[in-house]
Amino acid sequence: MASTNVFSIAIIAMLVFGLARGFNDANLMPILRQVSDGRYIATGYGFLNFLSTIIGGLMVYVGGALKDAQVDLSIVYQVSAVAMLLATWSLFAVKLKKNNV
Repeated sequence: MASTNVFSIAIIAMLVFGLARGFNDANLMPILRQVSDGRYIATGYGFLNFLSTIIGGLMVYVGGALKDAQVDLSIVYQVSAVAMLLATWSLFAVKLKKNNV
């Protein structure tokens, strides 16, 4: 999105990001229910929301600091994309809980 000079491509990239973010938010609770004990679901979901808001607030500050340091926005997006890929791959290491039906 930040590395294109074509406005329509940037808009399409933002739409794809917005849809992907919605899929992430919609699947957060089902994924949490697969990996944690039923007694801790509400606490886990609250903790995930807590971390999300704290990190979001910190990133506003970090984004301003990077802008002041003249770091190009396309580099920030590329580093973020690599970090998200690493986080996605690390999900393969998560063990699912066993259903004792």
